[in-house]
Amino acid sequence: MSRGGAVIAEPFRRELERLTLFPVEVIISTLGAEFVALGAARLALEVMAGLLHVPNS
Repeated sequence: MSRGGAVIAEPFRRELERLTLFPVEVIISTLGAEFVALGAARLALEVMAGLLHVPNS
């Protein structure tokens, strides 16, 4: 999260806490919105790579 910053961080944390089984870390970015999007894309690629991993290949 970067544009909303501290204004929405705490309500967002509370809502996530209510909706998820495990704690989710919410961090306010100081790098700007484009870096938040790049980080999300990177995480998505890592998850996809883990799901598509073929053992012993």
